[in-house]
Amino acid sequence: MDDCIDHLKQATADIEYLRGLNRWYLNAIDKCVNLGDFQARIEQGADPQTVINETCANTGRLFGFAAVGFLAVNPEDASFLLKYCEPETRSAALSAEADARVEDGTFAWAIAQSRSVACEAADGKHSTVLHALATRSRVYGMFIGTHTKPSANFDDGELHMLSVVLQSLAHALESHEVYQTKVEQNKTLETEIGKRTEQLVEARMVAEKANESKSQFLANMSHEMRTPLTSILGFADSLQYDELSEDERRRAIRTIGRTGKHLLDIISDVLDLSKIESDRLDIELLPVSLAALLAQVESVSGSIARDKALQFTIDCQYPVPQQIVTDPTRLLQVLFNLCSNAIKFTDQGAVRIAVSADPARQTLYFAVTDSGIGMTPEQQQKLFQRFTQADTSTTRRFGGTGLGLCISRQLAEMMGGTITVSSEPGTGSCFTASIATGPLDSNKVINSYAEFAELRNTESRRRQKKRPRQTLTGSILVAEDTPTIRELIALIFRPTGIAVTFVENGQLAVEQALAGEFDMILTDIQMPVMGGLEATQLLRATGFSRPIVALSANAQKQSVDECLRAGCDAFLEKPINRDKLFEVVARYLGNGAELPANASPLDDAEMQIITKHFVDGLPAILDAINNGLATKDWAIIKGNAHKIKGSAGGFGHRKLGDLAAALEATIIDERYDDTPDLVMQLAAEAGSVVENMRDKPLSKSSTASRHTAAR
Repeated sequence: MDDCIDHLKQATADIEYLRGLNRWYLNAIDKCVNLGDFQARIEQGADPQTVINETCANTGRLFGFAAVGFLAVNPEDASFLLKYCEPETRSAALSAEADARVEDGTFAWAIAQSRSVACEAADGKHSTVLHALATRSRVYGMFIGTHTKPSANFDDGELHMLSVVLQSLAHALESHEVYQTKVEQNKTLETEIGKRTEQLVEARMVAEKANESKSQFLANMSHEMRTPLTSILGFADSLQYDELSEDERRRAIRTIGRTGKHLLDIISDVLDLSKIESDRLDIELLPVSLAALLAQVESVSGSIARDKALQFTIDCQYPVPQQIVTDPTRLLQVLFNLCSNAIKFTDQGAVRIAVSADPARQTLYFAVTDSGIGMTPEQQQKLFQRFTQADTSTTRRFGGTGLGLCISRQLAEMMGGTITVSSEPGTGSCFTASIATGPLDSNKVINSYAEFAELRNTESRRRQKKRPRQTLTGSILVAEDTPTIRELIALIFRPTGIAVTFVENGQLAVEQALAGEFDMILTDIQMPVMGGLEATQLLRATGFSRPIVALSANAQKQSVDECLRAGCDAFLEKPINRDKLFEVVARYLGNGAELPANASPLDDAEMQIITKHFVDGLPAILDAINNGLATKDWAIIKGNAHKIKGSAGGFGHRKLGDLAAALEATIIDERYDDTPDLVMQLAAEAGSVVENMRDKPLSKSSTASRHTAAR
C-alpha cells in the first residue's frame, strides 16, 4: 500500500514537472515567434534610435523586465549616457543602478563578454541584467534591465535568447552604418560621375571648337603663306628668261625680297608661338632708352602709316622715364604688331601712340589708338585666342594669320604686363600694352615734349648716319661640309679683298688654323669627323686667339649660348644673310665701315650654277637617308637632313629646307615613328626640285660661267 502511495506521489511530481516543462517550452515558443517578428523589423533598416527603442520595449515585454534602458557611448569622453528608459519614471533608478555596476566593476566586465550578465540589484529587491551592444569593430552601448525575480532564477535558455536579440540589434546597427556609408558613397559617386560627365561633354565641345578653330587657322595660314609664295616663285621663274628688261628684273628682285620677308615674318610668328608654349622663349632684360625705342617705332610704323595717307603721332604723358629695363627686341615686336594692326584696319584718319608711366607700380603703358573699323564685343573676345581671328569669313577684307595678338599678349605678360582692348564698331580701337620698367631713377626723366623730341631726333640722326665705306682685306678659313654652301660663300666674298680657304670638317680646320695664318675662322657647327664646337674648343685650348664665328641653321638661344661658351666670338644663322655676314666680318677685319651697296656678288648666271650643283647632289643625300631609315641609323638621317636644311633655303627651296628641318627635329626628339612619313615627303619635294631643274636648262651666260674659289 505504501509503495502505491509512493508511486502515486512520484507520478504526481513527474506530472507537475512535465507541466512546468511544457509551460516553459510554450513560453519559449511564444518568445521565439515574437522574436522572429521583431527580428524582421530590425532587418528592415529603420532609424538606429527607433530600432534601439523598439528592441528595449519588446525585450522588456518578452522577458518580463520591470524596467529596461539603453546607455549609449558618449564619443567625447567614452562615458555611457542613458538614452532610453521604459518606463520613463524609472530612468533615475536605472541610472543609479548603472552607476553602481560601474563602481563594482560588473559594468566593465559585461562589456568584455559576449553574453548576458545577471546580478543582484543595488536595492536588494530586484535583479539586474547587463548586455553590451557590441560587434567586433566597435561598442555601441549597454542594455540594462531590472527584474523582480532573483538573478539566480534566470536560466541559461532565457539569457541565451536575450543575447540573440541584443546581438542582432548590435549587428543591425552596424549594418545600418555600412548601408548609410554605401548610400553616401553612391551619392558621392553619382555626383562625381555627373560632374565628370559634364566635364567630358564640355571638354568635347571645347575640343571640337578648338579643332574647328585650328582648321580655320590652317586654312588661313595656307592662304597667307601661299600668297607670298606665289609671288616669290612666279618672279623667280620669270628671272630665268631673257625677255625681261633690266627695270623689270630689278622690280622682280625687289618683290621677291619684300614678299620673302613677309613670309619669314609669318614663319617667325609660328615659331615664336611654339617657343612660348614649350617655355623655350627667353626674355633678355637690358637697359633701354625710351626715346631710342620710340624712334624706331616712328621710323618703321610711321613710314608705313604715311604711305597709306594716315597721320601717325607719338604722345607722352610727362614725366616719362629716360631709360627702362626690358627686352627691347620683344617690346618692339609687340609695338610693331599693335601699330601694324592699327594701320591695316584704318582706311583714313590717324594712328596714335600714347605713352604714360606709373612710377609707383614701375609700369609703362603704350596705348595704340586708331580711327579704323572697330570691333564688336564678340570679336574682342576672340582676339587673343590661338588659331582664332575676329573675321573668319572667306570674304574678309584683311589678311593675317591671327597669331600676332596672341603672341603679343603672351610676350607682354612675360615682360611683366599684359594687353587690353577697348573698341566700338565704326569708331576705332585702342590696344593698351603694359610692361614692367624695372627700377626707375627719379632723376632721369623726360619732363616735356621738347626734351623728348630732342632725344628722339638725336637717336634718329644716329641711326640714319652713314659710315664711311671701305674695302675689306684679310684671310678667312671656312669650315663647311656642304659643297654648295662653300660655293655660295666663295661667291659672296669674291668682290671683296678677302682670301678664303675652305675645309670640309672641324679636324681639317684645326690643322689648317694651326699651320697657317688666318685672320678669322667661319665654321659650321654640325660636320662629319669633328664638329665646329669641338674644333673651337681645341683651338682655344692651344692658344688660338683669332676670331671664330659659328655658322648654323639652329638659331635657338640655347644653341647660340653653347657656341659662345665653346669659345666662338659671334654667331650667324643659316640661310646666310649677306649683310649680316659682311657686318660680322667687318667687325673683325675692317675698320668699322660698310661694303659698297653695289658689291653684291650673286649675279643670276652664277647663282644658277650653284643651285644646279646643290640640286645635282640631292639624290645621293636622299639615298643615304633611305639607307639610314632601312638600317635605323638615326645619326645618318639626322646628319644628311641637317645638310639639306642648311642649304635649301639659301637657294630658294624653303619648303625642302623646312621638311629637312622637321626630319632632323624628329631624330633629335626621338620621335622615330614620324620619320618614314617625313622621309617620303622630303623625297617627293626633292624629286620635284630635281625635275624642275632638269626641265629648265641653264642660260648661256650660266653655262659660260665658272666658279673660281679663292686660295
